[in-house]
Amino acid sequence: MKASQLLEYSEPIYVHPSTTIADVARLMLDMKADVVLVKSGSKVLGIVTEHDIVRALATGLSPESEVSRIMSTNLIVAKKDEPLTSVVNKMLENNIRHIPIVTDKGDIIGVLNIKDVVRAFAAFSAWP
Repeated sequence: MKASQLLEYSEPIYVHPSTTIADVARLMLDMKADVVLVKSGSKVLGIVTEHDIVRALATGLSPESEVSRIMSTNLIVAKKDEPLTSVVNKMLENNIRHIPIVTDKGDIIGVLNIKDVVRAFAAFSAWP
């Protein structure tokens, strides 16, 4: 199975680096998303997860702070045709629960999360 086969193909959610943490949290709640990508112009700068927001608020960062203060900038990505086992290994090695899936040109087509992986493995294990 390839990484792209697990994506639900909804457009990734992008926010500007100056968006506040509170606004990102509201957007994630409204969109039922647990991750957003931070983008300026056509350049993706980072990724922010629910975990990042919880950690920021728990350590006293203001909800009105810019999301750029909490984004992870060292994006670990997987190619759309990469085998699922390789993607899972990247996630485990880097201790991440979300991984952007990219085309051969490097364009992000979606973000795979650990729940998608668990669903895939559960479906496989249901086979006789």
